[in-house]
Amino acid sequence: MAQMMQQEFEKIYRETYRDIFAYTVACIRDVGNTDDLLQTVYTSFFRRMLRKGTMDVESARKYLIKSVKHELTRYYGHLKRQKEIRSLSDEDAVDGLEYEFAQEEYPDLSQGALMQEIWQMIEERGEVTKRLFILHFRLGLTIRESAEYLQISESNATSRIYRTLNELKNTYREVP
Repeated sequence: MAQMMQQEFEKIYRETYRDIFAYTVACIRDVGNTDDLLQTVYTSFFRRMLRKGTMDVESARKYLIKSVKHELTRYYGHLKRQKEIRSLSDEDAVDGLEYEFAQEEYPDLSQGALMQEIWQMIEERGEVTKRLFILHFRLGLTIRESAEYLQISESNATSRIYRTLNELKNTYREVP
């Protein structure tokens, strides 16, 4: 029985992860917390499946989106209370997603440092541009899909991506 639940969970996970990830990136304030939030949501969903049984993929997708909304509310409510107790500096904020990308794709230390510089440049272009890069390049969404998730026009998204890519090319172009 548990083996069957595991297989059903894996099927739902494969079919919903892309949408749930994109929705989370579009809604979350700090994209560095995306992976933690998704782990919490999918773990809770699996426990629910063990207790109450499985559901079809579309129902699971709706349930997972509600869970993301709930976790965002819970997390940011907790964070607000923490800020009232003590002041948090920017250095204390956890934002390791860019570092994770660098380590994931470029295990060589110099390439990892380059990736960190590139992500720093992307971050300087603003939160919307950063989210566009994550949705488009990490998740593989089209520019149109990324724009829809972020509720901006497709031309705005295209402009942000290509303008940033051109700046990156000009900055990091290797001169022979």
